Amino acid sequence: MVVSPLSLIIPITTKSSGMQPPNLDAAWLTRGPRESNAILKYLADRYDTEKKLTVTDEKEKADLDTWLFYQASHQGPTFGNCQWFMFYHPERIPSAILRFQNEIKRIFGVLNDVLSKKEWLVGNKCTIADLAFIKYNDYAIHHLLPTNFNVEREFPHLAAWHAKLMARPAVQYAINHMLELDVGRERQHVNGVTHSEFARTATGIARRGIAAQAAKDEILVNV
Repeated sequence: MVVSPLSLIIPITTKSSGMQPPNLDAAWLTRGPRESNAILKYLADRYDTEKKLTVTDEKEKADLDTWLFYQASHQGPTFGNCQWFMFYHPERIPSAILRFQNEIKRIFGVLNDVLSKKEWLVGNKCTIADLAFIKYNDYAIHHLLPTNFNVEREFPHLAAWHAKLMARPAVQYAINHMLELDVGRERQHVNGVTHSEFARTATGIARRGIAAQAAKDEILVNV
């Protein structure tokens, strides 16, 4: 998947995937789903015709939706608030940071408990429910929790699940692609590169990403 100039996720395909490239018209690009899990469901429903990343059993479909809602309502806001108070809030508030770090551990505990009994969240296979948790979990492990926190020791089942997800070739491709494309504020506290410095030295796909961001801003201004 790649991000269009309107910051919508567009699926890309490879020969090994066996999936046909989507025919996305202008209406989809301007009015398609915006929320991440809504995008995941839309793409899976429309293009995953073999149900490789979804399920068909009615109970399992409900379980899949439950995890997507859990990710959006628990993981997203909690991890995002922790990031805000750690890196962007104008004053340091240790109690706020500690609160959200503890909430991250609580959410890790929920996932760890479920994954102690099965390999994947739904349907005995990797689905979009599992994929939805990857980015924030990886970010929390590396940047939000204390340096002495050991996820393998504290939450071994979650750690094993996350490692399997991270090892998937498509996940590695997406992460490497977004690292090249990243022109957001996350870059500064992760590797010390400011937005202006990155923009000044960017080449290739990163340069195109900056152009796409500028195009999106212009579109929003003219709406």
